[in-house]
Amino acid sequence: MRWLKAEGERVEPDEALFEVETDKAVTEVTATAGGILNRLNYKEGDEIPIGTVIAYLLAEGEVPPKASEVPPAIRVTAPSEIETAQGRPSGNVRPEPGRMVATPIARRMARELNIDLAQIAGSGPHGRIIEADVRLFLAHNPPGSPSSLPTPQEVPFERIPLSRLQLTTGQRMTFSSQTTPVFVLETDVVMSEAQRLRQRTRWDGERAPSYSAILIYDISRALQDHPRLNASLDEEFIRCYQEINVGVATATPEGLLVPVIRKANTLRLREIQEVLDEIRESAARGKLKADFLSGGTFTFSNLGMYGVDRFQALINPPEAAILAAGRIRELPWASSEGVQVLPILTLRLSCDHRVLDGATAAPFLMEVKNLLENPYEMI
Repeated sequence: MRWLKAEGERVEPDEALFEVETDKAVTEVTATAGGILNRLNYKEGDEIPIGTVIAYLLAEGEVPPKASEVPPAIRVTAPSEIETAQGRPSGNVRPEPGRMVATPIARRMARELNIDLAQIAGSGPHGRIIEADVRLFLAHNPPGSPSSLPTPQEVPFERIPLSRLQLTTGQRMTFSSQTTPVFVLETDVVMSEAQRLRQRTRWDGERAPSYSAILIYDISRALQDHPRLNASLDEEFIRCYQEINVGVATATPEGLLVPVIRKANTLRLREIQEVLDEIRESAARGKLKADFLSGGTFTFSNLGMYGVDRFQALINPPEAAILAAGRIRELPWASSEGVQVLPILTLRLSCDHRVLDGATAAPFLMEVKNLLENPYEMI
């Protein structure tokens, strides 16, 4: 420990009194009451057991107590707080106007969670905000909720209502991020052969398959060989689906939708492209068929058309995995033939660790990579 006040010096309520070092951090402890600091029982560098009286705060003119008396002692009760034998006032007493009084641990929690302490009523002495007050506030206002985040009231703003779709998407993604233990696998794919395939494949004289169609074709074939990726958690069981229905994250005027290409593994490349075209045209009009909006077993998300190099997608519950694709970039690539500039695509696979592990998910990702680099069976 290290004293910040000298013996005989006056201490005001909430004034820094001493520093205490734990195995995690050095914490500044403030006084919960005012008085004259007297009889320091420990000096700098000493180790202090929990529950030990380390000093006394006395009123003006008061003499140090005898050992048999119950004094207003400063007692270490936890690494970050002190209390006095005079007791702690109860109730949500607010501090003096303009003062924000909080224990160091409460301030640290608020800083880490981006919480405005002005929103919290303190239950400690003189309205002091303690750790329990912050935890109680969090129980009613989880991190990320509007009431837990400070807003610049002086800045002009426009209120834009969320659509029902945006509200639903937000709820589902919040549930996914809070309840799913996720791990991510990443690989880079040389897309030279996939580009040649697109150049050679033309429908109706001009229409070439999109990269999304090629990826969905390969994903659905790889899922046939790795059925654990085409699954979800069902309490104490894993539900492995007997159909491969690939959801495609799609932007619409109302928000994000995930229309489903059913039995994608049974479709030819051209048929997958036709379904994708129908989905995008219908989504743009806001008139997607009900058949497209349920039954997904695995999701694919592509942001390459927006210039995104790579990204990590949130799993679409209750599915076990989602594959994210960025844009194709021209990058220097070293191989046995030397260094060449080649088209490279980055894939990221987000997995639910309750259903999958790396040894199960990695072979699936490598098969998708191999199919993209050797896409000859699509023709």
